[in-house]
Parts: sequence; C-alpha cells; structure tokens
Amino acid sequence: MLDAPGEWFVDADCRFAYFLPPGGAAPADGEVTVPVVEDLVRLEGNAATGAFVGHVRLHGFRFEEAQKGLVSLKLAEYCAVTGSRLTNGGGAALTLGARSHHNRIAGCDIAHVGGPGIEINAELDWEHRLENRVSFNEITNNHVHDVGEGGDAWGAIRLNPSCGGNVSHDNVISHNLVHDTPRSDQSPRRESFRLPRQVCWVSSRTSTFRSGS
Repeated sequence: MLDAPGEWFVDADCRFAYFLPPGGAAPADGEVTVPVVEDLVRLEGNAATGAFVGHVRLHGFRFEEAQKGLVSLKLAEYCAVTGSRLTNGGGAALTLGARSHHNRIAGCDIAHVGGPGIEINAELDWEHRLENRVSFNEITNNHVHDVGEGGDAWGAIRLNPSCGGNVSHDNVISHNLVHDTPRSDQSPRRESFRLPRQVCWVSSRTSTFRSGS
C-alpha cells in the first residue's frame, strides 16, 4: 500500500502502475514518465579487439530518462561531452571506464540521478601497473548537484574501486561547482588525481568526492 508521497508500485501482471504524487499534487498537474531504456548513450570501443572509439563530441544535448546511466564511455579516447544537461537517471549520470583516456567532460549541468554525478570506473590492480588505465581525462567546469537520490552513499564524483587498488592516473578534476549531494565524506586515497582549485559550495549534505569499494 502506498502511504507516502513519491512512492510508486508497478503491478506487472495487471500491467498497471500506481503512483502517489509528491506534495499532494494531482497527476493532471504535471507529467509522469517511465524510462524503458537502461543506458541512454554508450560510446564504447570493441572489447574483443581492443579498438577504441574516438574523436566523438556531444555538445548541447539534454540527456534524461534512463533506468541506469545516461552517458557511458568505455574504451573511448579523445571524446568530449560538453555544454549538456544530464538528469533523471537511475544510476550514475556519466561513467568513464575500460581504459578510456584523453576525454573531456566540461560545462555540463548534472542533477537528479540515483547514483553519483560522475563515476570513474577503473580496474582493481594491487600491482599498480600504469599501462592501459583510465587516464588523462579532464572533468572541469561542471555543475553537479542533487545527485545520489537513490541512496545515501554517493558523492558528486565517485572513484571506483578504492582501498589502494585503483590505478587510474593523471586525470584532472577542477573548477566544478558541487552542492546538495549526500553526506558521505570519503575522499580519494591512493588514486593519482590532480585536483586544482576545486570549488565546492558546501551544504549540510555535501560530498565532493566518494571513493567506492
């Protein structure tokens, strides 16, 4: 039974959705959307051959409504996501992983997602070998806020994994405006990141960085 504003339930057998609008609003007062795509945009190279996708620029888009992530870069090189809005996703708004390098995420507005605003997914390697890693990416001048709405353990920018086994390196995170994120206060540990002049407008529930396990 729905007993709190914002709750919803899908009866798959009857193919019927129940929704209790927040704030006492009537369904006719707004729009209710249900995403059916897991990941909205994927820029991915060929894992079998090791070939990268490269030199793709996404600028001025509005990416929204996905069950999981909004934009994913894997085996991507020299790509850019700039001047775009990423919102209303169930997972991380943007993910960098699988040896992606020399990519740029800049000037984006990122908000209202279930996971972190930006997630850097590196491989776990206790030998700390630097070859073929997530590296030389730039995350700058983004506005990241109201993220982690699906849980209380996400920061604006998540570095995964942690505990010293993350060997992503030479990534630059700078000049991002961050506010209204979950209250986790974890920071990067042994990951090699340069964090010049990071701007964080601190609220009572803000974590700029989260180092995942």
